[in-house]
This record gives sequence, C-alpha cells and structure tokens, in this order.
Amino acid sequence: MTTGRRRGGEPRLGVVVRGARWTVASSGEGAPAVFDLPAEDAAGAFRAFLRAHGFSARRAVLVLPQRLAVCRVLDLPSRNEREIASMAVLQAGRLLPLSPEEIATGHRLLRRNVDGTSRVLLMVVRRSEIQTALALCGEAGLAVESILLDLLVAAGATADGVVVRVVPGEAQIGVWENGAPVMLRGFPWGGDAADLAAEVSASLSALRRAEPGRGWGSMRLAGIDAGSAAADALRRAADVSSAIEWEKTDPADLALSAARGAVGPGLLPREERELLSKAVHRQGRRRAGFLLAAVLAAAMGLELFRSFRREDRLAALTREEKKLSALVAPVAGMAEALDRRAAATRESSAGNILRALEGALPAGVSLERLVYERGRRVQLHGEAPTLNESLGVVAALEKTGVFRNVELRGSDVEPNQGRERTKFQVDGSLGDGSSVAGP
Repeated sequence: MTTGRRRGGEPRLGVVVRGARWTVASSGEGAPAVFDLPAEDAAGAFRAFLRAHGFSARRAVLVLPQRLAVCRVLDLPSRNEREIASMAVLQAGRLLPLSPEEIATGHRLLRRNVDGTSRVLLMVVRRSEIQTALALCGEAGLAVESILLDLLVAAGATADGVVVRVVPGEAQIGVWENGAPVMLRGFPWGGDAADLAAEVSASLSALRRAEPGRGWGSMRLAGIDAGSAAADALRRAADVSSAIEWEKTDPADLALSAARGAVGPGLLPREERELLSKAVHRQGRRRAGFLLAAVLAAAMGLELFRSFRREDRLAALTREEKKLSALVAPVAGMAEALDRRAAATRESSAGNILRALEGALPAGVSLERLVYERGRRVQLHGEAPTLNESLGVVAALEKTGVFRNVELRGSDVEPNQGRERTKFQVDGSLGDGSSVAGP
C-alpha cells in the first residue's frame, strides 16, 4: 500500500462528496473532518475549513456516489493506450447522449486480451454533478488529480462475486471477476428490501443475457445484516448459496483510502476534453488523409530543394503554401459536401425506422435515437418507466420484422424531471422488413 505522499513528502487530500456534506481526510496530516456546504460563500467557508483543520495539501482526489455515474465494461479494438483513451471518450457519448461540454469521462484499463483488444471500465458523469466540487477545490488552491467512485473505493480489489452496498438514500450493485469489476451500478433507494432484490435480479439477468452461462461464486453485503430477511431475498435474487457481511466503509475510511492512493488510478483523466478533440479530429479527417497527402506531395514538388540558401527555401515554401491552399480548398469542400449528404441520408432513414416502430413497443417506452454501425448493425437508444419495460423492448422489436438478433446491451435508472426513468440501449441488425421503414 502506498503512503499517498508525492515526491518531496507532499500530502494529498481525499474528499468524499455526498450532496452538501463532504468528508475530508489527508494522507499525512490531522484527522478526517466533515464539511457542510453552506448556502453562501461556499468557497470562503471551504478555505476556512481547511485552515481550521490544518490541511495544507495542494492536491486532492474526489470520491463521487456511484449513482451519479453511468458505467460500462467494453472491449475496445486496440492495445495502444492513447488509442484506447480516444476510443473511450468517443464511446462515452453513446452512454450519455449529451454534448461534450456537458459530460466528463474516464476509463480504467482492466486487461489486454489475446485477440488484440483491451477491456476497459468506462465511466461517464454529467459535468453539472462535479462542477461545484471542482470549482471550490480550485478556489481553495487544490488541484484535483482524479475522481473515483465510492463503490470502487469501498470494495477495492475484492474477490470474485456480487457486491451489494447500502448507504443512506442509495443502493449500489457491483460484480467482480478475477479481481476486476465487470458491472457497476448505483440508484436511489428508499429502504424497501423487495425493491432492492428486484433491482439486483434485473441487473444480473441483463449481465447473464450478454454472457450466457455466467454465475456468481459469492455475495458480499455492506450495510445489510447477512442474517436478515433482506439478505435472504438478495441471495435468492442473485442465485448464490451464501451471502457474507463485510465491514461497512464509512466516508472517513473512503476519504483516507483515496488520499493514500490505495485504490488504483483515477477514472477521470484531467485532459478528457483534449482527448475528445483529438479523437474527433482524427475520425473526421481520416478518409481525406491520403488524398490530402497526395496533393501536398504534388504541390511541393522538388522546388523546395533546388536551393540550399535558407532565404530561398523560405520563399519557395511560401509560394508552395499558397498553391497548396488553392488545391486543398476544393477537395475539403467536396469532402464536407459528401459528409453532409451521407449524414442527411442516415438521419432520414433513422427517422423513418423510428416512426415505423411507434405503437409496437410496451406502454411508456420512448425511442430517442438510432445509430448506424458497420453493415446493417444498428443501436437503438430510449427510455422506459422501469427495467421490466426495457426488457420487453427486445421481444417487441423482433416481432416488428424491422430488427433481428436483438440484444439488450445495458440499462441505467436515472432521475428525469423528478421521476425515475430507465435509459436503455438495444443492439441488433436490420431485417428484411426494414425496407418499409426507409430508403
């Protein structure tokens, strides 16, 4: 276990953010303390709080509630870390369909597969959920190194199996395999054991459908008595023979673990927006890359190398840059026109398919968008009142004849205008019936 002190002995703070109550601990100074966020002058109050408790650290790690994040475990087609980071950022937009300015993303590399792919844990949160904490830390002179999820910090490198953790107002479900998480989820919870068992059953059923034959070796409970009726209901829901209770981790313990760096790398890179910009740039320019390179070679020719004098080379470069600009402009215009035409065609076809599906889905289910992938593969994103309705989407889609080989890839319960809605993603292929739905 590391000490959490950086080079030169500099301490680090762990800050557990749960609503308006923060728990702060240092890796090397003082005892953990609780900060209640005031309605006015929060920045000044936070600075005074740090001084009063002797916290002089200039770096911090934030710990968020699990329910604020949408998490997925994905296999990405690369073993290169920079490429993995770019792919993870692009995938984040599919999990939380908001603009890049409205989300923050991060990933953790779980393993590199023998087939050349890499398995990563991807996390996406709304920036509005972390903006206050980032702003107050910045005004207090704290540089936020990373942002973690409390379920990951609490469970650590746990043994294989199911983890169910209960904290005030929230329940959390996780599944670990070979010491790495394969599923993480948090949701608001009012204390009803039957509701919790139903959510655990639905989450594990979705995981089994994605990977048939999967089983769980054990169940670990935090905040629930292992001998209670609630524990029995959870054991039956997960179909495991035993459920053991592990030490309930309070916010002070979480803050200390984060400050000491005993939980692995953070999930949110500090430069996620820069990665997104680079990834989008590469994605948009890849098709025109070879053509532009050919234009560059033809335009530059040998003229740049006919003179060895630096002034002549600079003058030649200026002339050739002007020629290159004149050649590239029409090519770029053609590429943009083709992109616009292809996007318009896809949008029209997607709209026709979505309209054709209206009325064929369970009551209360709404479709948000359809995303074309390679070949005839598509993704369908939507909302349902509960997880049960999102499960019914699969059967309903196959009956329409528009889709085949339909799979429910994931769902998350999220608050929406004061009520809970289940966001879901369905993958499938366009069948023969799709011809009636679009050009």
